[in-house]
Amino acid sequence: SEQWRTLCFALCFLHCTVIERLKFGALGWSANYAFGDRDLKCSLNFLERHLRESALSWPAVQFMVAEVLLGGLVTDTFDRRTLAAYTKGWLSARTLAPSFSFCEGSEAFCVPRAAAMSTTYLDSIAKFPEVDPPQVLGVHPHAELIDDGAHVIRALSQRPPPHLGDDA
Repeated sequence: SEQWRTLCFALCFLHCTVIERLKFGALGWSANYAFGDRDLKCSLNFLERHLRESALSWPAVQFMVAEVLLGGLVTDTFDRRTLAAYTKGWLSARTLAPSFSFCEGSEAFCVPRAAAMSTTYLDSIAKFPEVDPPQVLGVHPHAELIDDGAHVIRALSQRPPPHLGDDA
């Protein structure tokens, strides 16, 4: 159904966002959580079973994803709040609206609407920007600079100091 396809896409997008935030270190998550494919598979299995066996309950879906399936790995209180905010924003009745976007004001991050999931979804994903804007990940616009700065500092700290001649 269209509802399943939309929520499946939203759940996959959420999972990618959760993983992508790891690259920002402490700005993304306070710990290096081990999110993986198994978490996504379990979340999708839950969602499919929930839609098949009962009426859609947003609070149930949000709780299971934010507190159990993905949230079960999260130990920090603020990280749990962040994950809950993503889940409430991206797994809600708003997600089913044709104009919904994962990034306010950006058509690049809309849920594709089509009967055939495979080609339309893959085409839509291929149109995503090469570099995710920090806003879609919920981090400060300068977070990318901070992440790049950390790489530079690590690289410089691993280089031997320049040889100073006897004159120094």
